[in-house]
Amino acid sequence: MSDVFNDTEYEWYCAVAKQHLYAGRKADVEGIQLTLDTQTPEALAAECISEWWPDDDDGVPSPAILIAIFTDLAKNRSWIDQ
Repeated sequence: MSDVFNDTEYEWYCAVAKQHLYAGRKADVEGIQLTLDTQTPEALAAECISEWWPDDDDGVPSPAILIAIFTDLAKNRSWIDQ
């Protein structure tokens, strides 16, 4: 996915996605695993956008970017223990 936009942008959006997963009800490893097992990347991206960019029409990322990142994070979960 990182070849679609530069590594800095990819890492920034990954950090946002990870923060979203660590927040609230998904705060522990088991909660994150369960969320990634039960919610689609599309649903996670929509939820993330609505919570992180509620009123910022100009700065809202394309849902496709976050969908791809949540897909990547769900496939490779080694980051969860970090």
